[in-house]
Amino acid sequence: MKKYFSIFLGFLLLSFPAYLLFANTHVAFLAADISVNAGTTKVNGTDFTSAEVYIANHGLKEVSAIKITFTRAAGSSSTVDFEFQVSLDGGTSWSTAYYVKVQSTTDETAVSNVVRKIQLVNIYGITHIRLYRVVNNDSGNNLTAVNASVSF
Repeated sequence: MKKYFSIFLGFLLLSFPAYLLFANTHVAFLAADISVNAGTTKVNGTDFTSAEVYIANHGLKEVSAIKITFTRAAGSSSTVDFEFQVSLDGGTSWSTAYYVKVQSTTDETAVSNVVRKIQLVNIYGITHIRLYRVVNNDSGNNLTAVNASVSF
């Protein structure tokens, strides 16, 4: 019995580094959902505070998934832009990048008016990412329960 336990324990110890290499992490940028009125823009540092998510050194992963969610009014037909900032130097400086912008139509397929969209982004060389701003381009309808998250 001790022999089998030793083999099992050895297997667990050897497989633990592989778990760290391939384990998924999912982090929301906002602690609480926000609302974005029709035709307005919400900006980090003024209208909300985004988490600055550390994504460097997560194994060999070079691709991450950003998921956006929002609740729309029935009949909406415009776009909403989620723009992100990235840091390449450990969070010292931030810049916007075209490859971490997620745009969704407000009339995209929704379940109970909740839109969820996932977009893959290249994270090679990025140390941190944060939500920069949310732009509601619909001049007649508000968005509620707005949030975004990153999985890596």
